[in-house]
Amino acid sequence: IIHLRIHLKMRPYLCHNNHVNQYEIQYNLNGGTGDEIDPVQVPFEGKVIIPDASSYTKENKKFAGWSLTASESDIISENYSVTADITLYMVWKDKPFYQINFDSNGGTNVSPQSVMEDDKAVAPQAPEKSGYDFEYWYTSSSEKYDFNSPVEKDLTLYAKWQKKNN
Repeated sequence: IIHLRIHLKMRPYLCHNNHVNQYEIQYNLNGGTGDEIDPVQVPFEGKVIIPDASSYTKENKKFAGWSLTASESDIISENYSVTADITLYMVWKDKPFYQINFDSNGGTNVSPQSVMEDDKAVAPQAPEKSGYDFEYWYTSSSEKYDFNSPVEKDLTLYAKWQKKNN
């Protein structure tokens, strides 16, 4: 048996039975920042290799997956079978904004905030309430809210009051 390999323009290699035995996957950060990802070789009809994207960022964007195009219309999964050389593009979507509402529990009104996902809410000026000192803002679970935490959902924060000792 003679094994003959021919290097085609697409870069797959043919063996004696005319089956392609490997393809190349290249990766495009599509405007994201981070280390370039080296191309990989995948065997004939092998599954796509999807790299971990947790260290890559793009301003005001959230990583949504990998696609065969630079758009978000066709995000692929790790079950995708590779049948040709391909380039995978990182797909980025706009980060959502979340609403932070402040319930002053009878104190002066505090305006809500709109905060982009993963950003931090800003502690508002303390509300006022006759006969009480403002202590802090807390969540529905009665935990003191940490304004150094990234916002990941809509929130309502409640004012905690301490009765004055007059």
